[in-house]
Parts: sequence; structure tokens; C-alpha cells
Amino acid sequence: MFNFDGFSDYLPDLVLGTITSLELTMWIMLISLPCGLLLALAKVGRSKLLRVLASAYIEIIRGTPALLQLFYIYFVLPAFGIRLNPFMAGVIGLSINCSAYLSEVYRAGIVAVPKGQVEAAKASMSNGSRRPIPAAISISLSAAAMPASPVTPIRRNA
Repeated sequence: MFNFDGFSDYLPDLVLGTITSLELTMWIMLISLPCGLLLALAKVGRSKLLRVLASAYIEIIRGTPALLQLFYIYFVLPAFGIRLNPFMAGVIGLSINCSAYLSEVYRAGIVAVPKGQVEAAKASMSNGSRRPIPAAISISLSAAAMPASPVTPIRRNA
């Protein structure tokens, strides 16, 4: 059995930690969702330079552990005169990490748009290079929520 005798002593800290985690999640998603979309658009765009830069960024960020990225932001940046508080370092580091993963989710949604919708979008737009972004976002929407699940302390059993 669990002993809940000292639980009330730690309850304020647990509530504060939960609120901080939810706030962290909110900031990370607010930053990484649009950044991931921009990276995905750069990766599937016409500009070879943007495709190469976006691909390199995504592969480097996805290829290194998030903890290593957080260590670099929190411990290495002060050597260059950039000092961040722990919360801001966490927001920046996890936003960088989540944006790389979300860009691949969005890219998969963009290339999953049916060919007929792409042709209809090209026919109806003056600039025929655009894909129907709203359709791609709706395809990607459920998968885009996945990067938030490791950050939030509250999970559903599926």
C-alpha cells in the first residue's frame, strides 16, 4: 500500500510542476507548429538551396538527442555570451527539436494530398507551384499532436 502521510507537504510543488509542464508544452507547440510547417514547405519547395538547408537542419536535429541539444543551449551558449534561464532554454531547445519532427509530419501530409486535389489547386491558382496546404494540414493534424505527448505529464491510455 502507498503511504500518503506526507503527500500534502508536496502537493503545492506537484501542482506547480504540472502548471509549469503545461505552460512549457503550450509555448513549445506555439513555436514549433509554424516553424515545422515552414521547414516542410522549404523541403518540398522549388528552391534547391532551401531544400538542402531544410533537409540538413532536419537531419541534424533529428539525428541528435534532445538532451544533448538542451545541454548545448543551456551550457554552451553562455560561453558565447548568451545566457538563458532554464525555462527559456527548455522552450527553445524543445521547440527546435519538435519543429524538426513536425516538419516531417507536415511534409508527409503535403505529399499525401491526392493528385487530383493538387491538379485542381494548380488549375485554380495563378501560381501553379502551390499544393493545397489546408488539405495537407488536415491530413497531418492527428500526427502533429504526437510530439506534444512526451512533453505533457498527462496522457490518455489508448
